[in-house]
Amino acid sequence: MGCSPSAPNISRSEFEARFDVLQKKIFLLESELNDKRPNEAMQSHHGGATANADPAPSRDETKTKQRRFPRRAAAPGDVSLGEAASYRPETVAECWQLADATCARLGDAKKRAAVAAAATKARRGWKTIRLFVSSTFTDFYSEREALVKEVFPDLKAWCQARKLHLVECDLRWGVPKDTTSEETLRTCLSEIDRCFEDNAEPFFLNMISERTGWIPEPTEVPGLLAAQYGWIHGLSVTEMEIMHGAYRKKNANALFMIRNPSFLTSVFEDVKYLFVDSNPIAGEKLKALKKAIRKRFPNQSFNYSAIFSNVDSSTGRPELKGLEDFKATVHRFFKEKLEAAYPLDNTSSHDVVESQRIAHEIFVDSRGGTVLGREEILDEIQSYINGSGRSTTPLILVGSAGAGKSAVMARSAVTTLGNAKAGAIPGAGLKTWRVFYHFIGAAPGSTDIGHLLQRLLRELKFMRENVPSDIEKLVQETNRALADPNAAPSILYIDALNQLDDDLNAKSLKWLPEVLSSNVRVVLSMINQTDYHRSLASRSNSPKQVFCGPLNLSARRAIITETFARYNKRLDDSQMRLLLSKDGSANPLWLSLACEELRLFGSFERVLDKIRELADDLLSLLQQILSRLEEENGGHLVIATLCLLECSRHGLLESELLVLLGDEGDILPPEDGWLDVEAATGGADDAHVDVDAIVADLKAEVEMTYRTDAVDKLASQLENTGIDSSVAQPKRFSEPLAAAKWSLVYRGLRQFLRPCGDSGEGRLDFYHRTMSKAIRLKYFAHDDKAFTKFQYTWWHGKLAGFFESVDDMDRRSEELPYHLEKLLDHSRLARCLVEWPMFDRLFEEQSRLDLLKSWRKAGGYKAASACYMEALSVLRKSDSCKPEELSLRLEKVARFLSLAGEYSDAFALLEEAQRIAESHLGSEPERMADLYYALADTKSEVAKLQDFIDSNTAVQSKAVIDLARKSIEIRKTLPGDENAKKLGLAYLLTSFHLSSFFQARGKTPDLTSQQAKEQGVEMAREAIKIFQQLGDGERLAEAYMVIGLHIDSKNPNQLEYLQKGLSLCLRSCGRYHMLTARFHINIGIYYEDNGDYFKAYEYFKDWAEICTEVYGPSHPKTKRAKGTLEEPMYAKIRMQLEQKGHLDAQ
Repeated sequence: MGCSPSAPNISRSEFEARFDVLQKKIFLLESELNDKRPNEAMQSHHGGATANADPAPSRDETKTKQRRFPRRAAAPGDVSLGEAASYRPETVAECWQLADATCARLGDAKKRAAVAAAATKARRGWKTIRLFVSSTFTDFYSEREALVKEVFPDLKAWCQARKLHLVECDLRWGVPKDTTSEETLRTCLSEIDRCFEDNAEPFFLNMISERTGWIPEPTEVPGLLAAQYGWIHGLSVTEMEIMHGAYRKKNANALFMIRNPSFLTSVFEDVKYLFVDSNPIAGEKLKALKKAIRKRFPNQSFNYSAIFSNVDSSTGRPELKGLEDFKATVHRFFKEKLEAAYPLDNTSSHDVVESQRIAHEIFVDSRGGTVLGREEILDEIQSYINGSGRSTTPLILVGSAGAGKSAVMARSAVTTLGNAKAGAIPGAGLKTWRVFYHFIGAAPGSTDIGHLLQRLLRELKFMRENVPSDIEKLVQETNRALADPNAAPSILYIDALNQLDDDLNAKSLKWLPEVLSSNVRVVLSMINQTDYHRSLASRSNSPKQVFCGPLNLSARRAIITETFARYNKRLDDSQMRLLLSKDGSANPLWLSLACEELRLFGSFERVLDKIRELADDLLSLLQQILSRLEEENGGHLVIATLCLLECSRHGLLESELLVLLGDEGDILPPEDGWLDVEAATGGADDAHVDVDAIVADLKAEVEMTYRTDAVDKLASQLENTGIDSSVAQPKRFSEPLAAAKWSLVYRGLRQFLRPCGDSGEGRLDFYHRTMSKAIRLKYFAHDDKAFTKFQYTWWHGKLAGFFESVDDMDRRSEELPYHLEKLLDHSRLARCLVEWPMFDRLFEEQSRLDLLKSWRKAGGYKAASACYMEALSVLRKSDSCKPEELSLRLEKVARFLSLAGEYSDAFALLEEAQRIAESHLGSEPERMADLYYALADTKSEVAKLQDFIDSNTAVQSKAVIDLARKSIEIRKTLPGDENAKKLGLAYLLTSFHLSSFFQARGKTPDLTSQQAKEQGVEMAREAIKIFQQLGDGERLAEAYMVIGLHIDSKNPNQLEYLQKGLSLCLRSCGRYHMLTARFHINIGIYYEDNGDYFKAYEYFKDWAEICTEVYGPSHPKTKRAKGTLEEPMYAKIRMQLEQKGHLDAQ
């Protein structure tokens, strides 16, 4: 690829101009110099740069120049990378002899290929794939244009079906003109390193013609870099890219395109220098390079022809044509390689990837060395691990951000691994302890609870095959395995639990049993006072807690000494004292960052001044580092990247960031835009939402849209939207940011970023929440609140515009409503929520509360009902909408409206869905069972709004019972866990209303109150059996509540069941959940019936708070809860408590 640095006496712009007249003069001058020095071999040349006279050798250089490569045959693997860098080959042949000696042995290559195949095929979700493009620049302009504009777009579209994000790494432009030689070389080679991170055999394309590219002098390649990459002195940068990306490891995914030189016969003489190297040794070098490639990659190297066309009059660039074979070969090769690595029938496979295990091993190796100052903590953990075998709770390591918890976990895991292999951990009997570790943030996918549990079940051999992909089954199997008294002796380390993706299955911790098997040890780390910490600490069988606090002085001193020793540096006494005097030095993260800042500082004489300048606290130090990164790694691009990630909901895909950053002229807010922030944001406020205006506006839009072209126009939109997409056209974004520029930004920010989300999908977020706080302080905080408001509005607006243009509904549903909520753009948010694909995605069980919340922001539930009713009216008019599709859509909307408290509309839709189903779907019993249950559930929600039990309660309950029983009769005949779950839910619904029927002393010809009581208890017990078997904690909690309600409220056993269910509910669902609200009202009623009104008030107050958070203030359930608190008895209690609180405060 030949990245060119700023050579001495020649500016970077002369390299990048390429076609400038001055470059031609340099070329001619160089040719003249070469004629005068015909015997000089290995001259440096790239785009016209001449070799320098030999400089005076340094002490190190004097040693290395004396090392000549031995003139003997060398086998692959004979020479290490570090050794290779010390040699000075004198001929082209010696260069390639040395290159071959540094190659991996063939057996190692085959083994690595097998591991790579397993790791890439067994993956979950989206993955980012990088394709590195290597060649010299000026002579391959036409090919690169063809790749970027034709071949890669086609490959990207093809990759979409395989859930692959293809990112081409094309560094032909974007390298800053003042970049040093070292930075240029690192940019080229570190980008290949990133490709290796994604694939053990990265996708690599090299193009070769008649130019070798820039050949750095030994003095231009820093020693550390040379040793790291096994630099072969005398090879060009392009050749070293080939070495690193393909040659040494015989990369099966590398393609070499060799251009036939016949095109040169038609090239104009005045531009021929752009295609041919003037270096006298270039011909020999190119011949050797092509020979080596064809020999090592006989089936991966292809010749192709091109024809010189003309010189573009506007750019001065020469153009080639006739590249059809070139384009077809590149497309075919990488399509075949990608298809082999990611076959279509395997893209949905949820098997645990081998690459995950390897990534965690690497993390442990890098972090599990000596950990200073934490000996007591490590001893405590080891004492827990070596316990007598009767421990049934986990150990949790808690501490603040940056306290060094990950290092402690890694060190302890290494120790435990060694002890387990040596048989030094008691309690395993004749067996051996198995050790599993998972460091969240160490690899793509590590933040996903599904990946974590799959790895755990497979690696600990709790399940040898058929590891489930369904998250609920994973949770159930993991809980069962860790609680099994006969489980194999197993030790688990899970680091940074609080950094799991924001997912109910992760937060609920249902996978971790309340009581562990005595054969299982679990060590978890997390930030203290996070949801995970509070949830675990509140368990009745509470875990052992170990606090990771500040470092002591001796540990700090040892860390500083060891850190600088790795780079052959040290601080003198005065520098050490000053650094240790900083308050932040007690925090391991602060100390690590400070040492790195000092290491990068170039002037030893000013180290003391630099230490004085270091901010004392972590947040301020991070802001200082961000300022440095702005200066060194891309300025406005760094700021934009940080602000976009900060304002995103769950991080951003790397491919999304590249597009967002592509329009460099519009990636930062205008400097004075905040001065008119009220005009920019409209001064919107949640408290002043005009619901009627929004409903009217949206109804008018729907009317306008669908009356225009009637059903014909609708047919093409039916699958995607309930409103015309032309109402709000998404912004079109520019081409993605150049790979070279992004590489510079990413390199600077990498230490602060963690890959999150599905394995390899390329989503980025901040590793430490402290970084997020530092960004808010640096880029958003201001004395004038208008500035802060404008900054957030601008960034959320940019992200909203972007996600409106995104086709990936998973990402769109995750991000778009969130940003529209932040913008307080109610009308736009409502239009977004009415799109059927968006509605379907958000109505999934794990997202329903988000959908409710979004509609509260978009104008309320009445607005939601009006909008969906209008959208449904369109479906009814469409000939392309089949009856079964309409019935399903009606049911889904009805279930949402029932959840939102719009019961009359919900019931009307369900009755319509039932009529359609009975007319067209009589032969689909499962569908009818769903409809009967939905009708029963909606009637149930209406019945629950009654404050008191009376004769009407019996009538309403009987209607629910009859519908639910129809569902039960059908469901009993259907197989599978999903039907079992739905059967259990129908049992619970029926049982609850049988209890209400009994309490209302109801009586009908087919049901007496006593029969209702008996049948209700029996159904509740059946539900308990089902949900115990399924391991469904949430539904099991509800079953305990229902069976408790069959017990007289004067009986303490009712409270026992309710409290037992509430405890399980809080662990499974958390505080702010619909079921938690139901527990609080029922426990409050228990205390009320028993005359303890103060206790009842506490639960009713919590009930109202939870309803407000879950449903919103206008929901009927919230109004009922608040109405209860306004009853004279509870209003009086509230006043008494407020007066008492006032007196206590005095």
